[in-house]
Amino acid sequence: MGKSMLNISVKSIFLWMAIVGVILNMGCSLGALVVQAPTATPTRYKTPQPTYTFTPNWTATFTPSATPTETPTPTETSTPTATPTENPEGEEEAAAQPAAPPPPPEAPPVEEAPPPPEEPTATPAPEFPFQVNYFVHDTGSPGETRMTAWVRRDFKPG
Repeated sequence: MGKSMLNISVKSIFLWMAIVGVILNMGCSLGALVVQAPTATPTRYKTPQPTYTFTPNWTATFTPSATPTETPTPTETSTPTATPTENPEGEEEAAAQPAAPPPPPEAPPVEEAPPPPEEPTATPAPEFPFQVNYFVHDTGSPGETRMTAWVRRDFKPG
């Protein structure tokens, strides 16, 4: 009989411990629900975000020009040769008559570029339902690619 009494008391101790644990957990949860104080959101760890401002009236730094600009062509320059500072006695005679450097080659005559083609006198007026700006970019170089563009200016969202 002693063993069955011991089993009942151990079982009852575990049962009472479980009941007390459930009551304490529910009490804390119910207490937290009943007493809800507003807490401040900590912002000291939040990374500040930069503010970007959209500028609709942007102006380009490059302005196309109707007149071509001249590009200077590089010229060849001769580089001076270094002269030795110390000569042994036997080499003085050989160094006294250095070989004369050949004269620099003459530059070929510069051909005049043909005049650029004339710009169109009348700007075509397209029938678009929006405002457009007409740009012609002409550099005047021989390998030029001429570009003509219609640019739509739309600053409305969507």
